[in-house]
Amino acid sequence: MRKTTSGFTIVELLIVIVVIAILAAITIVAYSGIQQRSRDAIRVADLKGVQKALELFYTDQGRYPTTPGGPTWDDHWTFMQTCLTVGTNCGFTPTNFQPIVGKVPNDPQDNPSTQSDADPTYYTGYEDRTNENYILRVKLENANDPSLANDADGGWRSSIDGQCNDPWYCIKKNWPY
Repeated sequence: MRKTTSGFTIVELLIVIVVIAILAAITIVAYSGIQQRSRDAIRVADLKGVQKALELFYTDQGRYPTTPGGPTWDDHWTFMQTCLTVGTNCGFTPTNFQPIVGKVPNDPQDNPSTQSDADPTYYTGYEDRTNENYILRVKLENANDPSLANDADGGWRSSIDGQCNDPWYCIKKNWPY
């Protein structure tokens, strides 16, 4: 009588392991793309929310804030946040200030505990800003994001710098460039 053993051969096991590895790699790549699209959607929604807050500020105060500059772009954004939430660092003393929003968001990948330009941040224009204009700017991870078809392209700090061209998403109000 002959003994038969049942089981898988090494070749069969290796094939299964390779198939599982390929499926895992595809899943990881797809998941990464989903995360990028999600962060970009948050960025666009955040800037549109800040745009609405700036318009409410203008309705209440008759002008846009001209927040002070700082050594980093994180500092510029922090000044914008405090202006819209607390009424300080607005470039003037607002009259009868009521907080416009409870919180002005940071970029999803920004580390708010640091004031550096090493991590992603939202940008607000500093040069050429007046109490009648503003610009908001963020770099999207996906250069083919559909939102980029409806934003303000062109210059940010000059008419020819192209720093509002894709993948930069910009919102401009009476901006000179």
